[in-house]
Amino acid sequence: MLKKNELALLTMELETADLSPEVYRYRTKYGVSVVYFMFDPELLSKYIFEPVYLSPEDVECEGMSEEDIFHAILESTVTIMHTEIIPFSEYFREFEEFCEDKDKLPIIRGIAKAMEDAEEESRIWCVTGSLRERCASGVLYRPLLRQFCEAHKCAGLLIGLCDNDFAYLGKDNPQMASMMPSLVQGLRHIVEGAKELLEVKILRYNYEADTLSIFTEDSL
Repeated sequence: MLKKNELALLTMELETADLSPEVYRYRTKYGVSVVYFMFDPELLSKYIFEPVYLSPEDVECEGMSEEDIFHAILESTVTIMHTEIIPFSEYFREFEEFCEDKDKLPIIRGIAKAMEDAEEESRIWCVTGSLRERCASGVLYRPLLRQFCEAHKCAGLLIGLCDNDFAYLGKDNPQMASMMPSLVQGLRHIVEGAKELLEVKILRYNYEADTLSIFTEDSL
């Protein structure tokens, strides 16, 4: 059983297909599953970020519900991972230096250039963290989304989830609503080494209500 002060040491990531069945899973009310882990302390001292996943018997904390634990670990995740929102073109540009498949370089450069030239209403942003790994869960942190809406004067956001390392972010408007489904499906295999989610999800954030919900094309 966890102690409350230990929650600050834990982080979360979105569920991927290659995790053991014994790993604890928490299903959010907006249809996204997360798992909890901490980094191996011994390996961390050598700057090796190796996760140790929690089992169901590990995820209990006296006086706290599963929802309380979820929000506490989400907050610690944003802090530990240094979650941030950057232009997705900037995220893509980083792959030019590390991409091993040279055939992909023209594709990556072309996508980054198109995103840089996009108009404000169709601009794509990226929710990630300083590690650039296991950081997509930070998009569930509503204070971050609220701050973005205030800075960019928008009433809502659309969030595309298909990868464990990052999430797509765009203003909630008809143009973005028509783009986001093809975006999350079409770019799934571009980023090397990324862990794909079990299922693609698109969420909608409402600034006024401060809520997340599942987006479907029927809701256009």
